[in-house]
Amino acid sequence: MALSPTAVPQFHVRHNNMPVPRIRQAQPDDKGFWLHLRRSLWPHCSDGKHDLEMGQLLKSGGVVLVAEDGQGKVIGFAEVSLRRDHVDGASISPVPYLEAWFVEAAFRKQGVGRSLMDAVEKWATSRGYTELASDAELENARGIRLHKRLGFAEIDRNVTFLKRLSSRTARNVEHDPTLASD
Repeated sequence: MALSPTAVPQFHVRHNNMPVPRIRQAQPDDKGFWLHLRRSLWPHCSDGKHDLEMGQLLKSGGVVLVAEDGQGKVIGFAEVSLRRDHVDGASISPVPYLEAWFVEAAFRKQGVGRSLMDAVEKWATSRGYTELASDAELENARGIRLHKRLGFAEIDRNVTFLKRLSSRTARNVEHDPTLASD
């Protein structure tokens, strides 16, 4: 998915008589708002890592959806990549993968996050996908609870490891020092 001004599906979803946020696919002009919200979600992530991940997501064939309030201000987003690698519990490949889901604090508990998730599911099913995968960090009890409330099944819990290799071993790989700070 590239941020482009092509035909953009809009998703209107109503929950419990709450105002309906406008959910739409992100456009090139939204990149600054998207980055701002990513920084709010991951404040310790370097700009280099944000740039890398945003670029990877745009190349994956996935989608970035944004939520707007009644005045057109971007107040939340959801990132969905298409993962072609192994995804625990998934029986399809590629599988849509919810990489990020965030709503500004002032707009939480108003159905915005639910509307974003409904739009994510609609996007995925409209393309023939039958599963949606996601993750949450082990200490993110709120995120785990929200996933379960939305119908996600917990598949596994793990701790991820990384071993730095000597430069002699990894001579064919470029090292990006901005990515090591996270």
